[in-house]
Amino acid sequence: MGVFVCDECEVVENTSLGHFWSRKKTFFLDESKNQKALCSACTPPIYQDGSPTGKGTWHNKFPQLIWDGKRKVMNR
Repeated sequence: MGVFVCDECEVVENTSLGHFWSRKKTFFLDESKNQKALCSACTPPIYQDGSPTGKGTWHNKFPQLIWDGKRKVMNR
C-alpha cells in the first residue's frame, strides 16, 4: 500500500484515498491547497470550476494516524 504524509495535518494517508497523484495539476477554489499532497479530510470539497472532489471528510477506511517521522512514506 502506497502511503504519504498530508502536507496540511501530517496524517499518514493512502495514495489512492487522498489527493496525491494529481496534486501538481489540480486547482481548488481554496488556492492555498493547490500543489499539495492532501489527506481525504484536508482535500477541499470543491474544485475551482465548482465540481465536487468527493472528499472533505476522513474516509474511515483506517484510523487517522499522525506520521511518526520514522515510517517510510512517498513524499518524505
